[in-house]
Amino acid sequence: MDDIFASAKSILVVWAPDVNPENLPMFQEKIQTKAKQARIAFENVEMLSESQRLSSSFDLILFGLVSKRDTQITIDILNELFRLLGPMGYLISHVEHTKQSQTIDLFKMCGFSSCNPLDANSSFLIENKDDNVKKLGSLWLCQKPSFDIGYSVPLRSTTDTRMGQTSSSTAGEKKTWTMEDDDLIDTDELLDENDRKKPDVKKYDCGTTSTGVRKACKNCTCGLAQELEQEEHTTAKETVKSSCGSCYLGDAFRCAGCPSRGLPPFKPGERVTVPNMSDPLVCTVIPDSYGKRVMCYYTNWSGYRPSDGRFSIQDIDPSLCTHIIYSFASVRGNDLGTTEGSDPENYKQILALKEKNPDLKVMLAVGGWNHGSGPFTQMVATEKSRQEFVENSYNFLKKYGFDGLDLDWEYPADRGSPYDDRHRFTQLVEQLSEKYKPEGLLLSAATPASPSRYDGSYEPEICKHLDFINMMTYDYTGQWERTAGHNSPLTSQKETVQHMLKKQDCTPDKLNLGMGAYGRTHQLADPSANGIGSPTVGSGAMAGAYTGESGFMSYYEVCQKLKEGWTKEWSNQHQVPYAYSGSNWVGYDDTESIALKVRCLCVVFSCDLSSVLLGHS
Repeated sequence: MDDIFASAKSILVVWAPDVNPENLPMFQEKIQTKAKQARIAFENVEMLSESQRLSSSFDLILFGLVSKRDTQITIDILNELFRLLGPMGYLISHVEHTKQSQTIDLFKMCGFSSCNPLDANSSFLIENKDDNVKKLGSLWLCQKPSFDIGYSVPLRSTTDTRMGQTSSSTAGEKKTWTMEDDDLIDTDELLDENDRKKPDVKKYDCGTTSTGVRKACKNCTCGLAQELEQEEHTTAKETVKSSCGSCYLGDAFRCAGCPSRGLPPFKPGERVTVPNMSDPLVCTVIPDSYGKRVMCYYTNWSGYRPSDGRFSIQDIDPSLCTHIIYSFASVRGNDLGTTEGSDPENYKQILALKEKNPDLKVMLAVGGWNHGSGPFTQMVATEKSRQEFVENSYNFLKKYGFDGLDLDWEYPADRGSPYDDRHRFTQLVEQLSEKYKPEGLLLSAATPASPSRYDGSYEPEICKHLDFINMMTYDYTGQWERTAGHNSPLTSQKETVQHMLKKQDCTPDKLNLGMGAYGRTHQLADPSANGIGSPTVGSGAMAGAYTGESGFMSYYEVCQKLKEGWTKEWSNQHQVPYAYSGSNWVGYDDTESIALKVRCLCVVFSCDLSSVLLGHS
């Protein structure tokens, strides 16, 4: 048992809404003592299917162990747990003795190859359960096979599958399998007298009552009962309501309908607000001696947008930025590669902006969300492959005249990247720094806003080797949520900044606050409920006319909607604007909210040029 925890690199704890919220952090500490190297994630069972985690992401899943009572497990839940487990991964669950046989059969039917009871040494996992529950059940360990979904193996053509023996026929002889009369079954013999009786349809009352209400009979077998149950479940999900009682712990411990999703953790009973901006705990102002730094990202696909939405390098005012980061290059083997055919020409044009602003620094970003982890994982695998990338990337930057490299790996030890990549990324950054700094090249990294995601992907010492940390303090929520959350609320950004300032060598002069010069759109479930936290349908959100991506709207597209009559509101709690019209909703930043963030959190920031600068806006 101890070996399973010691070897696990990623663990998922699935908890139910009846859990005492105070037990979750204590349970995490308890597991961490057994699995010192593991990254532990929590997921509410109600949000399991909506979390959209990657397949084969976990080595061990602990299901329903934190609550006092056993959590009901269904085929849908088991199928999702099986998908999340990697090959040879383990599932631990508490099974009631009276349901043991059918539950274990359910495990095996969903694909688990072996299920065995655990000994008394595992009792620490169910310390939170009621004593009666402990007595009436036991812990079981089930393992996923060594293959994953979609794997295939060839059939042995020389084996008789009925007898399990190798055919005695010669190699060149062809055998034809035939069915003898003795193998046939007379289906009439399977029916008894009760089966032959004609059913009395009068005693079945499935259908619609005289009052127009659909109703299933007590022993319904026609499928109506399941249909009505599904409709009831769907209605319950659409009527979003918080009952988890763990709102104050943070998003990892909140249920799907929690009105506090997107807010930082707070003390029970405390109302989360933005205090006076002179409060030193809220405002983290960088001294003037550090100077102003404005990092501007230029995305190479923005030149392909239609009509007035097209944004080319010629549209950039180089006096607005201290640094421009061209996005994106790719990792190609152990070298850098272009992602668009126009990149080499674009390199020349964007570097030519330095003629208008001699102090301008132009960097190249590699990676991005759509790039994936695979090429990075392969490149950082060995000392030799990393050193080859260091030399090749240096030559690439020097060839075109870039001033540095921005590492945008999203993310080490996450999204399919193995846990060892966390340390290998540190080694890569250290090797790049040793090569770049003597040559005057800059080195930065784009990092996630979520404190837990940052800690899971990066070791504390990376700040030491980087010139800048570009915090992606946006996309805190989006249409993938079931509530209308803001893209970049000041409250969440404050939490990110404070978390980063506690890191070794992450001094204020190295931190760049990300400003998403765009909005995240939602489709409201009820147009009359249009504030932050209102229920949404979770998909189908409006796309911008030029950007053309569902759930996304650039700032100039938001401005156009305001001109068309959308209602604009201001959130005093999050210090950001949002707008709506009918069932369409968008949370975004404007000049007022960005000025407030710069004044309150820091005086250096980064933004996407192509989402904010447009000739007619």
